[in-house]
Amino acid sequence: MNAFVPVSADVLSSGLDLFARVSALVTGFVAVVFFMRVSFLVVKISSAEEYGKLIFDVIVYFGTLSLFPILVKLIVFGIGSLAQKISYLPPNQAQSDLISFADQLFSASPILMISIKTSFHFILAIAYSVYTALIALFIAAAPVFIFMATVLEMQIGLKSYFTMLISISLWPVMWNILGQLALTIGAHIPESPISSVCFWLVILTLQLLSPFFTLSLFKNMSADLGTSKVLKIATLGKKVF
Repeated sequence: MNAFVPVSADVLSSGLDLFARVSALVTGFVAVVFFMRVSFLVVKISSAEEYGKLIFDVIVYFGTLSLFPILVKLIVFGIGSLAQKISYLPPNQAQSDLISFADQLFSASPILMISIKTSFHFILAIAYSVYTALIALFIAAAPVFIFMATVLEMQIGLKSYFTMLISISLWPVMWNILGQLALTIGAHIPESPISSVCFWLVILTLQLLSPFFTLSLFKNMSADLGTSKVLKIATLGKKVF
């Protein structure tokens, strides 16, 4: 029921500390892969352009690694400030209805009743813990994805990484938007404890699943963008031929 508070600066700083440690380990593999690719180019008797591309890939790796802390701060703090602007106060009446409903439904089982009532208070804390852990994990794993996208030339890895990172970062925004929407719509729902309980349980479920909504949205946008490019190429081909 409560608004979602974005990740704190201390948590982000800890994630960037892990990022620096992982970067030091991954960078050790850059030299190994670099000499392996040079050996392969020598065997192939490659052109100077291919050697230049290899050097360019390594430069891009170190450049992206240097810019990543700035980029991730812009993403996390920018989205976090938006989430704070659309924060909301918890609906006390809805929480009271949920607790009263649990009392009546599970009165025969005190242990289950206590568990249900406790979960109402801890569900946001659990969601925030998952959110914080995922943000820290993705920040720490960034050097691996940057290494794969540049030195190993696996471009799709970096694209998927930033899609996941932005989707998780948007969790507080989507959570608070759903909360604001629920407050607006909830005022016009018939005054019935059962209706209130069902409505807010649906909203809470949607809030918990909101990262999957943003991830699906990004994937659909990417697919539509790819389709539009194909259509443009096909149209251009018809004009040429």
